[in-house]
Amino acid sequence: MARGLNSGRLTAQQCSFNMLDQVGGPFDALYSNSGGLNCTADLAAVFGQFPRLLRRGGTVTLVIMPPFCPWEHALWWKDWRVATRRWRPGGVLAHVEGAHFMTYYFTPRHVLAALGPAFSLVSLRSLALLTPTADNDQFARRRPRLYRTLVALEAPLLGRWPFNQWGDFFMLTARLNE
Repeated sequence: MARGLNSGRLTAQQCSFNMLDQVGGPFDALYSNSGGLNCTADLAAVFGQFPRLLRRGGTVTLVIMPPFCPWEHALWWKDWRVATRRWRPGGVLAHVEGAHFMTYYFTPRHVLAALGPAFSLVSLRSLALLTPTADNDQFARRRPRLYRTLVALEAPLLGRWPFNQWGDFFMLTARLNE
């Protein structure tokens, strides 16, 4: 399903990555948020649509779950299956809000390879490196001082190698070459 927001200067369309062939373009930027692309095993098939959808020099920003998440792995003693799920080859069956679907975890290197030589890396940074994962919405309320400390500790690491490849998510921005 596509929805548009038109204000003369701004046009936005929302749709599933499985329906990109139905989207117009070209756009200045594409954005995929919160691990939606982790629901496909074949990133290259999705990314193959991007050059058609982008103007030359346009950017794509992808928020993807990597295989290494320090917060999840640190809790191995609590639930070993959760702590190791991102390492399982061939993906893992996820269950969210009554729906079951396969989830795959990708490294930035895998994402860049799937984007191909038409794209150049602009930036790469981690999201929720030391702070709790996105599904833990109570931690900051229950432990505000510890949460603020973790935020302060992770802030200088988010854009630095190798930390920029870890966390609950990483955010990768690439530019379509001119």
